[in-house]
Amino acid sequence: MAPVLALGAFGPAHLPAALALSEAEGWPHRAADWELALGLSEGVAALAEGRLVGCGLLTRFGTAGRVSMILVDRRHRGRGIGRAILGALADLAGDLPLGLCATPAGAPLYARFGFRAAGQVGQWQGIAQPRPAAVVRGLPAQAAALDRAATGTDRQGLLAALAERGQFLAAPGGYAVLRSFGRGRMLGPVVAGGRDAAVSLLRQGAALSAGGFLRVDVPEHCGLEDELAAAGLRCAGTGLAMARGAVPPAEGLWGLASQGFG
Repeated sequence: MAPVLALGAFGPAHLPAALALSEAEGWPHRAADWELALGLSEGVAALAEGRLVGCGLLTRFGTAGRVSMILVDRRHRGRGIGRAILGALADLAGDLPLGLCATPAGAPLYARFGFRAAGQVGQWQGIAQPRPAAVVRGLPAQAAALDRAATGTDRQGLLAALAERGQFLAAPGGYAVLRSFGRGRMLGPVVAGGRDAAVSLLRQGAALSAGGFLRVDVPEHCGLEDELAAAGLRCAGTGLAMARGAVPPAEGLWGLASQGFG
């Protein structure tokens, strides 16, 4: 007989088990990456006999939100746990427009909950090679306004959390964050009003990460593929961006904070 499943709030006590689930899937997330995600989100935990067998997060950014970190223990798949978690997250969100980044395996489930395809996200990573760059460190005074204009959402809480964990880089009309993540460092968000500023921010991130592992998640057709390759990165895979409801277009976003945060 299958153990009885219970859904409840995902809290800090579940993080070690969630980390183990993500490691089993080959995700690069460290304990600190999970802590950041949960600290900015509400979570749903699926428990069988008191043990975490699945989870998911909902992050609110003012007038829109993101669903992320949906995981189900391989030994408990085929029992509708993923569907139950996503349903609970949808109930938490109510009418809030939602975005997410899906794997091919997860996309059909999200489609059943009203999510539609909204483009691709490329995961570029590798050992960073130095690029000519004048590094401009510091939190631009207008970062929150630049981010709001680029994403159409209020991500001040995310920016504050990133300011505690990473370093902000500046370019005319743009900013980026370089922080520890997974196997090394991640550059993102990358927000810029045009390609020149985006290139400057990418080169700064590569220069500061030279010789170490760097990851940048970029929307499709970002136009930075040549620069990413020159920085020693390669596309290691893609995810499917999906949206439910009127999610604002992120036209000035050249690099994601993460696939979970957008």
